Amino acid sequence: KQWYQRRVAITAGLSSDDNVTSTLLQIEGSVPELFHHQLLSLKEFIHWKYPEEFGRRTHFVDLLQVQQKGLSLHYTKDEILHYQEHRWKRLLTSQMSVVGSTQTNDKVARVLEKMQSNNVNFDRNNFLFNHRTTKQEDSHIMDFIHGNSPIFGNCRERMSLGDDSCYFCQNHGDDPLHQLFRCEEVQDNSYSNLLEVIVNPQDYVNEVLLSRDRTVQKRFIERIGFLMEQHQLVNELQDR
Repeated sequence: KQWYQRRVAITAGLSSDDNVTSTLLQIEGSVPELFHHQLLSLKEFIHWKYPEEFGRRTHFVDLLQVQQKGLSLHYTKDEILHYQEHRWKRLLTSQMSVVGSTQTNDKVARVLEKMQSNNVNFDRNNFLFNHRTTKQEDSHIMDFIHGNSPIFGNCRERMSLGDDSCYFCQNHGDDPLHQLFRCEEVQDNSYSNLLEVIVNPQDYVNEVLLSRDRTVQKRFIERIGFLMEQHQLVNELQDR
């Protein structure tokens, strides 16, 4: 919220009187301080909104030129939602390239490509993290999207933390798909409810992220909630 308020204040400054604008430009040229992150965020937004004006790189954005060119910094709610989607997809793509190729990462990459080709945007009807979940719950949800978590045997094996066996059934080849749909030790109502709305379990990442039916996402979240409760029970038993 503070980041948003600061950016609004900075945006307003570029369209205010000369004294306010002058102060803003002095902040940009000063030594590193509190508002530099907000200024960088503002430049990223300007670059996204007017890419043809400033070339390919964000740091080419000159706030003085923004004023001189008379570029509008007013924005609508839809613009901010599209910009947030742009930043989210860019960050996710960057993180996946750092982690490297995994089965789940490749699935997410294909989903992002499909979203771009089909002009699919996140909104209140399909955004996965809009179900009144906590940050911890959102973190668990992402574990089952990207698959890079030690709760999965294949990840523990890559990290040299053990073999790839499942905590619940002890079978090898454990991964998000196994825990969600294959492990017979954790098949309850959340399992059957999710199966009712997922057409192809092998492609669940695609279906969850691109679904226009919020029932799919709600049941996916409920399934993960149950699985994380089981993980907690396993941890408590191991600590005894």
